Amino acid sequence: MIELFSYPCPGCGSEDVYPHHRYSTQNHGFRTIYHCRECDIYFSKTITAATGGSDHSPESVIRDS
Repeated sequence: MIELFSYPCPGCGSEDVYPHHRYSTQNHGFRTIYHCRECDIYFSKTITAATGGSDHSPESVIRDS
């Protein structure tokens, strides 16, 4: 089996993380929501980014800087 995603959970650090669903953003294509089976949280890859939880895209932050 090929490991497609090996990003630890930002909540507990577990690697027991699986894709839950994908959604379409307004301007940036698709994003995947992941589920940690250890601590039962859902997150995307951008949660740990500087703009995680923000209404602004990383592109707009860089552009407006």
